Amino acid sequence: MKTHNNTLVFFAILIAIINLVYASYSFSNLPATIPIHFGIDGKPNGWGEKYTIFFIPLINLALVGFMASVRKNPFSYLNLPITKSNNNLEERVKLGRQLLDLIIVSISALFFFIELHIVKSSHSPISSNGIFVIIVTIVVAILGLSAYYTNKINKLA
Repeated sequence: MKTHNNTLVFFAILIAIINLVYASYSFSNLPATIPIHFGIDGKPNGWGEKYTIFFIPLINLALVGFMASVRKNPFSYLNLPITKSNNNLEERVKLGRQLLDLIIVSISALFFFIELHIVKSSHSPISSNGIFVIIVTIVVAILGLSAYYTNKINKLA
């Protein structure tokens, strides 16, 4: 399982780097102002300077780096249910790491699709509901995974 988890973290880092490269590649083709906020219908309703295209990839890299470091020392940062004994502590930590790895990949994918949505919306005034649906699906998946793993961890406590 360790290789699987390292693969997920590597994949999350790769997505974050691709996100930064995509922002750099798209920068020269962007207009002076780009959409930075979207309504529920997927249409832009807030605008910012073109350089703000780099905020999302940089936040993505920072989050992935932070979460990868939390993963290495879970006892300091993972909030696991407290029991009188340390029964199944290793199994609970393992499940916590698995959840963290899945969240890292999901957040990287989420940030990448947000970046795609921003670039696409900056070139055309048409709303891009397809990407918006993907973003909502990723958020729901993160919440579902969190509920599932939290339930499994609580059963072991």
